[in-house]
Amino acid sequence: MRWFCGLNVDDPVPDHSTLSRLKNERWSQSGLFQRLFDEVVRQCAAAGLVSGRHVSADGSEVRANASMKSLQPIDIPRQLAEP
Repeated sequence: MRWFCGLNVDDPVPDHSTLSRLKNERWSQSGLFQRLFDEVVRQCAAAGLVSGRHVSADGSEVRANASMKSLQPIDIPRQLAEP
């Protein structure tokens, strides 16, 4: 990601919400994000970095600025709550 954005190792990276907004608001209509993603995957496959034979998931903890005291109950309509 740093290389793609032209960032050095010690340059600050954009906040995740900035990337999310770009993807969802600005790039969704043009298909730019999908084309960009496909090209990154194509280049990774060409360089032998990915094979498509394995799937990995990142389970990193993301801390939120919230506390248990701030939680509010929500009402779920009965038809949605039942299996």
